[in-house]
Amino acid sequence: MDFSYLFYLIVLIFFLQISSSSPVTVATVPVNNLQQPKLLISLETGDGVVSINVEEAKELLSSGHLYLDVRTIEEFDKGHVDNAINVPYMFSTPEGRVKNSGFVEQVSFEFKKEDHIVVGCQSGVRSLYAAEGICGGSDSSMRTYIYSLHLLQGYKNVKNMGGGYLAWVQNGITVTKPKDELK
Repeated sequence: MDFSYLFYLIVLIFFLQISSSSPVTVATVPVNNLQQPKLLISLETGDGVVSINVEEAKELLSSGHLYLDVRTIEEFDKGHVDNAINVPYMFSTPEGRVKNSGFVEQVSFEFKKEDHIVVGCQSGVRSLYAAEGICGGSDSSMRTYIYSLHLLQGYKNVKNMGGGYLAWVQNGITVTKPKDELK
């Protein structure tokens, strides 16, 4: 098993456990005797943002939901879910990552309040903060920020994709690759 993947999984589960009073469901499903199983994560927060697994996200996207990728531009450029719209929740700087202060405004430019949106990031943590953020507020904590986007900003149809892009790729779902990898 890829240990970086395992590390992200442990961090994600830890974050979800400490930030939510709701149960976290994590399941691995063996696929065709592969060494790495598929990862499926679902979580329902008490604040109205539901985390869904990548299989559920794939179904929603195929039925017309829009995909908001909140990873950095650099991460997005390495590959992304097909038809994703990238609005970074954070930017990479020489000092490290900093929160995108214009995130909610940029999301409002790209999406209508009535749109059905699946929010994803690299592992499922930033997207949870971002989803709650577009649903309502401006507190510095990620959980409150996502909640604020959902409720205060008026977005009611927002779901977080648990496991993020890593789980999407791990489950073998198609992605858009950088142009130089398509050759």
